[in-house]
Amino acid sequence: MNTSLEHKTIVILVADHFDDASVLYPALYWSGLGAKGILSPVTLPQKGDKPITGLHGTTIPLPSLPAGRRYTGVSLRELPMDKIDAVVIPGGYALDPLRQDKKVQELLADCDDRGRVIGALGLGVQI
Repeated sequence: MNTSLEHKTIVILVADHFDDASVLYPALYWSGLGAKGILSPVTLPQKGDKPITGLHGTTIPLPSLPAGRRYTGVSLRELPMDKIDAVVIPGGYALDPLRQDKKVQELLADCDDRGRVIGALGLGVQI
């Protein structure tokens, strides 16, 4: 069985209070299989410049893994919709910013219409 994800683009949507492990481990695993990973921050307008932070203190961009090597950071509004092969919604308590963002809703509807994979971990299934 071929497990290569070369030439595949996987987007992980991140917002405050995401579950650190459900972002870090999949991103590392998929990048090891050759996928192009994109961490896409989703913030509410009143958020300001404070970094998006996980439940256990991991910030985006990842301090231990600089962008560009195993993933890139692309804002939700700049995502190349036609190049996305899969979208992942991590667990944690980041559901409200994700639910409230119209661009997230459009992205998920577009991926569903195109037959792309939409995955969720933990509480992420509630989106």
